[in-house]
Amino acid sequence: MKQMSRRIAVLLVLAAGTARAQDVTGAWQGTLSDGTRSSRLVLQVSRVDDGNLTAALYNLDQGGFGTPAVAFMARLDGRVLRADFARGTFEGTVAGRPGARPAAAAMSLSGTWTPLGGPGAPRSQPLSFVRPTAATAWRDSAAHRVRFVPVAPNVRLEVLDWGGPAAVGQGRPAPAVVLLTGAGNNAHVFDEFAPKLTDRYHVYGITRRGFAPSSIAISGYRADSLADDVLTVLDSLGLTGANRPVLVGHSIAGQELSSIGSRYPARVAGLVYLEAGYPYAFYDSAQENAPYVIPDVQRRLAVIFDRWAPISLAERAAMIRSLTDTTLPVLERDLRT
Repeated sequence: MKQMSRRIAVLLVLAAGTARAQDVTGAWQGTLSDGTRSSRLVLQVSRVDDGNLTAALYNLDQGGFGTPAVAFMARLDGRVLRADFARGTFEGTVAGRPGARPAAAAMSLSGTWTPLGGPGAPRSQPLSFVRPTAATAWRDSAAHRVRFVPVAPNVRLEVLDWGGPAAVGQGRPAPAVVLLTGAGNNAHVFDEFAPKLTDRYHVYGITRRGFAPSSIAISGYRADSLADDVLTVLDSLGLTGANRPVLVGHSIAGQELSSIGSRYPARVAGLVYLEAGYPYAFYDSAQENAPYVIPDVQRRLAVIFDRWAPISLAERAAMIRSLTDTTLPVLERDLRT
């Protein structure tokens, strides 16, 4: 079971016709057991802005409602879904309710999870998912409210609100703290930490683009772009002017902290770097980040070399130009750095 990381997400590459005939979007849940202990898994499937699907897998018994990583690739061939998880491969068959319309038919997903080989690796294990009902759904019981804030066309970010005191002294609003996550995490990683601050601060958390359940966008991963997403969220929360917040960022969030602090220092009351003083935190307006960019490059290369991909020759050529002229040179620079 140790091989089954709670930081898992998969990218499901579906042709438009297949997606229409077999609707797999929405929530699924199932249990993985190795004979000694079980893990409750929630699979949340949603559609991204390019028409494909993205799915985040949460292990509820290893840290709450999960911290999925950047998407990995998979494919639905007819009714068989093959997906590469972080440390293994899942292959399952989609089945539906008898007599249901095709668009509403996907009700179960039954198959096998096979871990990567090697000494001590666990054996293949059965893994099945079903559609939860209102009565059977496992729920996030953390003390926060969830909202989604649009930051760009077809891109919205998950924002968690753990609350805080209504006011401090002479009716002034409580100072705000906004938590930014490290690589591989969404804002739920702060579910235990954030309540420790709410006696003095109003505490929020942001899940950046590329990490479910925020949008898995195909662009917008430069340091300044990610920082602009944060600023848009601050505007939506009214955290401006006298209400400007303290930003607290973990690990790779140092890039957003430095971008905002360098360009718009008046937008924040302070910056707190939690193990975030790495080279990417030294401000560079052209900064890209390989952990985000590499999966996007893989996805686009898969589309380019898929002769049946539902895109035109012009769209394919534009994708190639974008890779060769912009993305790959910047990625090469970052890898060398």
